[in-house]
Amino acid sequence: MQILVFWVKLFYNKIMNRWEKMESADDGLTGGLFEDENLAFIHCGWNGKAYVDAREREDFELARKMLRDWNDLNIKKTIRSRDDYFDWVRDNQPKEWNSADPLLIENYEGHEVKKYAVSADLLSLVADNLGLDQESYADLKFYTARGTPLDTLHGVDGFLDFAGTVFTLDYTIRPEKKEAKADYIIKSEHLSSPEKVKETALEIANRMKRRLKVEEVRNRMNA
Repeated sequence: MQILVFWVKLFYNKIMNRWEKMESADDGLTGGLFEDENLAFIHCGWNGKAYVDAREREDFELARKMLRDWNDLNIKKTIRSRDDYFDWVRDNQPKEWNSADPLLIENYEGHEVKKYAVSADLLSLVADNLGLDQESYADLKFYTARGTPLDTLHGVDGFLDFAGTVFTLDYTIRPEKKEAKADYIIKSEHLSSPEKVKETALEIANRMKRRLKVEEVRNRMNA
C-alpha cells in the first residue's frame, strides 16, 4: 500500500510539473523556457561532469556504473527522502554548468553568446549581500537540479549551498504562485531587470542569513 501511495504521488507531481512548464506567460515565455534561460538540465546523468570525464578518460566501467546509479536513483526515488539526492546532484552537475560561476560564453557563427548570465549575477549579488570575503566566496555554490528527482518529485529546480547549508529554489512563470516545496520561489518577474535581480538577491541573502544563524545556534547547542 505504501509503495502504491508513493507511485501515485510521483505521477501527480510529474503531471503538475509538466503542466507548469507548458504554461505560457503573456509574453509567450513558458516555464520550460524560463528554466532553460537560467539553469542547465541534467539529462539522465549522461551530461554530468563526472560521467563525461570518465568517458573522456575511457574509463567505461566507471561510466556504466554512473548510469546504473542514475537509473537506480530514479527507479527508487519514490522511497527516498529529498535530502538523499543533494550529494548526487552536486557530483553530477552538467558539463556546461559551473556551480562557482554559472556564466557560459559560447561562440555561434562568430557571435559571442552568454548563457546563464542572470544566474551568475544572482550568485555574485547573493555573495555580496552575505558579506562574503574572497576566501568565503569559494564556499558559496549554485547547483542546478533540473531533470533530477529533486526537480520532478520535490519541486527543487536549483539550490544555493554555502559550506553545506542548502537553500532551495523553485523557478516559475506563474505570478500567483505562493506555495512551494522549495525555500524560495523565483518568478520570471524577479529576474526581469537588473534592479529586480538585485532585489531578489537581497531577499535570498537575508533568508539565508536567518537560516545560517539558526544552524549556528543549533550547532552550539549540540557541541
